[in-house]
Amino acid sequence: MRALTACLAMMMINCGGGEAADPQAEASAGGEAAESDGSAEEMAEEASDADADADAEPEPQAPAPSGPATISFKLSVKGEAIAGTIKIRDDGGTVLTEGEAGQPISIESGAYRAEVRASTDGLIDGPIKWVELELKPGDNPAVEVAFPWAKVRLDVKVNGKPAKGKVELLRRGESVATLPIAADEHILISPGRYQGKIKTGRSEIEVSQIVIPEGATRNVPINVTW
Repeated sequence: MRALTACLAMMMINCGGGEAADPQAEASAGGEAAESDGSAEEMAEEASDADADADAEPEPQAPAPSGPATISFKLSVKGEAIAGTIKIRDDGGTVLTEGEAGQPISIESGAYRAEVRASTDGLIDGPIKWVELELKPGDNPAVEVAFPWAKVRLDVKVNGKPAKGKVELLRRGESVATLPIAADEHILISPGRYQGKIKTGRSEIEVSQIVIPEGATRNVPINVTW
């Protein structure tokens, strides 16, 4: 009986010993935990460095060079020089300086838009073209601006009979030129589509569309029933 009790005691001791944690396993687990903690610390340091970089002020950039520039414009119709005016505007549309075609215009270097208007002696409707400019210090460009053209004579018939008087031409509702009916000479004008007001005697007759073709010298018939 004592021998059996001793044996049972020994078995209990062995079983308890089998469940005990392996010192090497504990050390290994402890090493992994330490390694994980170290990785978190490194990540925190990297995040801190990133925040510091984000907060750092950017290095100042050298300002774009500036200085005076000069520009001139040559306006033409059918290859022939015509007079005109130039207005140089900033991005907001403010006129900074202006001048005449063929004359030098001085302005500080930079980016601008030039409003180039042909004289009514060149084209009776005085059309406008826009030119984008990028001027550097010391620049002295000569810009050529050619305008499209047509030469016309308006022949008007009202109720089948030739009319006398004049025709007011409008573009998008704005009056741009007035031409005599059956003029002695063909008149230079910008090509395109116009509205018209025929003024003959005491009458005024509206016309919804008058088409003037580009690059042609021709009589333009206008027939209205009123």
